[in-house]
Amino acid sequence: MDEVFCAGPISPCIVVHGGASSLSESIIFPMLINGVKKAARTGYGLLMKGGKNASLDAVEAAVKVLEDIAVFNAGHGSKLNNRGEVEMDAMIMDGRDLNVGGVGGISGVSNPISVARKVMTESNHCLLIGEGANMFADEQGIPRIPPEALITEARRRQLARAMEAMEIIDMSDDESDSTKAGTVGAVAVDSFGNVACATSTGGLTAVHPGRVGDSPIVGCGGYADNQVAAASSTGTGEMIMRVNLARYALFMIQIGQTAADAAAAALRYMEQRVGGRAGIIIVSRDGEAGIAFNTEHMPWAQVKNGVTFYGLKQGEVKTVKKPVTENGPHSIVDMAERKYLEIGTLGSSADSDVMNPTESTVASIALEPDHMGGDVHVEM
Repeated sequence: MDEVFCAGPISPCIVVHGGASSLSESIIFPMLINGVKKAARTGYGLLMKGGKNASLDAVEAAVKVLEDIAVFNAGHGSKLNNRGEVEMDAMIMDGRDLNVGGVGGISGVSNPISVARKVMTESNHCLLIGEGANMFADEQGIPRIPPEALITEARRRQLARAMEAMEIIDMSDDESDSTKAGTVGAVAVDSFGNVACATSTGGLTAVHPGRVGDSPIVGCGGYADNQVAAASSTGTGEMIMRVNLARYALFMIQIGQTAADAAAAALRYMEQRVGGRAGIIIVSRDGEAGIAFNTEHMPWAQVKNGVTFYGLKQGEVKTVKKPVTENGPHSIVDMAERKYLEIGTLGSSADSDVMNPTESTVASIALEPDHMGGDVHVEM
């Protein structure tokens, strides 16, 4: 990939997440990690090419990568409502003018994040839902697919378990690892300090049709403001909405906290006020990144100055000191996804060690451009 380095004063940075959850050891680990690394590298390539919409292009492209990997709960592989249907939510926000586009309860499209961007750029609205969102996608010429093409066997089995138990399955309730991966999101800043965020999800299993979560709601699933930062959230949507998690995190930065401290503070506030499990990623207008989650796991990746940082578990930071290329080796993702689609589930053990959301279990990760200290594992 030919990279054109931007002339602005800030080193472009992108951070992506693959959903807050609690997982047992399984084949899903490398699939999640390689998925978020691929997404971050894809977005970073667009940041380095530059252009007036570099940050928006980067977060949309990164989220599209994750929507296309069936193990994540977005796009292909989305969770099912209590009628066995896919209803997806997504949003994208431009920090330059606070313009935002979102969709709720959309189906029959591979990449709802791209429909959300069209809402932002081609309509006078901020959010379209249900049949209206589907109609808008048609009007914009976005390719349509049969809704059932988004459904995996793993999600059908997950719904069957939920219906048998007569309960809504959240991110950790009696699920195999193959169905726990959650909402996806990305935040980015270009060389001129323009920030953007994008978030996409398939929601929760066995919810009532028409339920819309936090992901497409401004200030909840994400927020971007060039004067501050960009953030993307993941977790228990109803709790995130009650505290406006993404916007709260930006308020913390506005009163002087670092991106990492702001991410952790936002989660602690949510825990104290309403409970719930969540994660959040932030990149400031100066390129400072912060990552925090109060679950056991949240796959994430960051690329800055050509270096990829990533992690999955609490306190884990690893890095790959290899040139970022557009078509790098991601065979683990491809092989694991094929296996996932073949057998319909990966792993079978129920999660018995979920953190108590009423306890303060938030750990934050601060990543600087030259961060190589501490317990960092380096892949050459």
